[in-house]
Amino acid sequence: MSSVFEIPICVPDLTDQIVKDNPTPVAAGDYADIYKCSWNSPSESSPVAVQVVRVRHDSEFLPKKGDELRQEIKVWGRLQNEHILPLLGIVHGDDPLPGLVSPWINNGSLIELLKSHHETLTRHERFRLLQDIASALQYLHAIAVVHGNLSGHNILVDSSLRAFVKGSGLSTMLDEIAESESYEARQGDVPWRAPELMKGNSSGLPTSQSDVWSFGCNMIHVLSGQEPPEIPAATAAAHPYQSRVPPFPQNVSKEDLSFLQQCFSIRPADRPSADQILAFVREECLRCMPEVPQTAEATEFSQWHS
Repeated sequence: MSSVFEIPICVPDLTDQIVKDNPTPVAAGDYADIYKCSWNSPSESSPVAVQVVRVRHDSEFLPKKGDELRQEIKVWGRLQNEHILPLLGIVHGDDPLPGLVSPWINNGSLIELLKSHHETLTRHERFRLLQDIASALQYLHAIAVVHGNLSGHNILVDSSLRAFVKGSGLSTMLDEIAESESYEARQGDVPWRAPELMKGNSSGLPTSQSDVWSFGCNMIHVLSGQEPPEIPAATAAAHPYQSRVPPFPQNVSKEDLSFLQQCFSIRPADRPSADQILAFVREECLRCMPEVPQTAEATEFSQWHS
């Protein structure tokens, strides 16, 4: 199926330029494996990540997985924002579906970064990470795209501590969700999932408001180092709203706490918009920006021009 997979014209086929560094995946999720590869373009060789959907050639789910992958490529391939990981192209191999090629990010996921660097991050670095995530979210919502799985697994951080949201997974056009009677939402990472997406609540479809709930979970994680807790299925089913609100960290400012409480409003319509999120974290990022020491020359210059 991979060799005849219909590729959107905006996404290049890089099959002849991609070489696996190792046949063993470096990471594996619920639906896909990630391989570290080399992209040998005509001008240079660059490390890249290739995500391959895990499905057998004889699987009855192959047509459905293929349709989902086409939709993912269609949406991800058109996203252009400095804090959304770009889709560089696709690659055909032995698997039934093509792999998705994106830049290789050395520091890995936000979860991995916070496990190893939480104690050393400054408040400014934390809010700069949140500003990067909010910038990506604001862009998505402005073009009517829901991410749907904004978990720490889908946020990558580079060596300069800048964050990039993965466009793969649940990115879906809002108008297509509204018009599709057969749309089935793949469940996002449970601890980051808004209560209205739990089974038995509403339609279970991701929305821009459920993305905001997930952002709040990431904000708590970035500020406190606490991952959203796993909730037993029975508890979540019996008390979907009360059990889903993560515990608020004790060492945050009143302003941070007030904003977090808005992100976790039970009524989705009461949650802040992505524009409001970006404005809040950008202001906090500027507020805690470290002062740059002035040199003697700069001090003299400011005296002459005061």
